[in-house]
Amino acid sequence: DGGDTYVTAVATIATADALEDYYWGYRYLVTFFVRPIPRQLWPTKYQDAGAAWLLDYGNKATTSRFISVMGFYLPSGVSSGSIADIYQEFSWGVLLVFYVLGRVFGMVWLRHRTNGGYASILYYIMLALSIYLPTQSFSAWMHRLLYMAILGYVAWRFVVMRSPRASATG
Repeated sequence: DGGDTYVTAVATIATADALEDYYWGYRYLVTFFVRPIPRQLWPTKYQDAGAAWLLDYGNKATTSRFISVMGFYLPSGVSSGSIADIYQEFSWGVLLVFYVLGRVFGMVWLRHRTNGGYASILYYIMLALSIYLPTQSFSAWMHRLLYMAILGYVAWRFVVMRSPRASATG
């Protein structure tokens, strides 16, 4: 079934390999820096960034890539998981990305164990969102992490650190 997560991941990797079509970080740059800008402020942001493909998901051009290699297309909304997503982005650089991601998890865990404070909040956020890594794309995990980490920091800085109890102990 084209909607199965394993089949979707294999189809994504096989199609990227067969077509030698890797993005080399471009999709992530567009997703994290161009996409958050409201359309009202920059109506032609995707065209200006050369990322009209964001508007074309599910059209014949994107489905024909999979049909030409795999013989079927991926249903709209199906996710290949973060390994296939990062493979499509960086080819075998996926190994380096996940190594760095593991080191970041380890660093945040160590700071959580030694310092506590905001590092504990960040660690729990990363841990709670880690389910997105095998089930969704890397950008789905990273988007949620960025929003929750920023909101967690604001809450930590302006609510917890300003409480009478925090000032008495700190």
